Amino acid sequence: VNMNNVASEIEFLCDNANNSNQMDGEVDSPTELESITLYEGKKFFTWEICESFLDVWAKKQGFRIIKDWMLRENSFDSLSFLVNTSCPKNKNPDTSVFVNKIVDKHNHELNKDRIEFEKSKKFTGEMMDDIKFMTISCKF
Repeated sequence: VNMNNVASEIEFLCDNANNSNQMDGEVDSPTELESITLYEGKKFFTWEICESFLDVWAKKQGFRIIKDWMLRENSFDSLSFLVNTSCPKNKNPDTSVFVNKIVDKHNHELNKDRIEFEKSKKFTGEMMDDIKFMTISCKF
């Protein structure tokens, strides 16, 4: 996925969001993210908009969502927050993305400071140079 194309698509949707008549519960632009709640059956027009919505929504709730996490056997007992989404191939002519299931519980206390801390966790240029050297130049 080319992120420049996604950004352009989202900007286009934002510009045109005020001119469209939308059905209740449909999200087709990030400008709608602040006032809409998450619920089972919610409809999004693209995966990118769905992911943007979930990222913003989760941050406002005080946590972040880890995408593409797979459930392991017998993990349902310790399951914390979960949002299951899909883009059904049958009876879905506009290839919309739907929220199928929400498990709205957490196995720990939520802390918004953790989200802010994660933003500052980055490798410096010097660290990246060291990693590149160790992985490319050094032969073990």
